[in-house]
Formats: sequence, C-alpha cells, structure tokens
Amino acid sequence: MSSFKKIALTVLILFYLLAGINHFVMPEVYDTMMPPYFTNRGALNALAGIAEILLALALIFPGTRKLAAIGIMVLLVGLIP
Repeated sequence: MSSFKKIALTVLILFYLLAGINHFVMPEVYDTMMPPYFTNRGALNALAGIAEILLALALIFPGTRKLAAIGIMVLLVGLIP
C-alpha cells in the first residue's frame, strides 16, 4: 500500500472513530440532522454511533476492510436522505 493510501486510510479511521464517539458526547448535533419521520432518535443516534465506531475499527484490519467500507456506504446512504 502506498504511503498516500496509508495516510488516507488513517484519516478515514480517525474520522469515523471520532464521529462515532461524538454521537455520545454531543447527541443533540446528530438529533437535529435526522429526518422528522425517524422515531426514537436517541436509540438511532446511539446505534449509528456504535456502528461508526465498529466500522472504523474494522477498517484497521485488511480482512474486514472491504466489508467495513461497504458498511460505511450503507450507513451513509441510510442516514443521510
């Protein structure tokens, strides 16, 4: 893997890890982003945060990296209307 790809991967991992943690530190930011038709925003916010943390950690390992990337895409498509 080239050094550029390593740096980009590290940035992506850190971004999703910190974003996932931020779901619990500042949940009100994410609650306002959710469409009004989502019910139980607190639980969805926590689930999204957990998913982001787990997917970020899965990006670390080459064996789970592709599945984690697909999971991130699904998460983004599902939560950003």
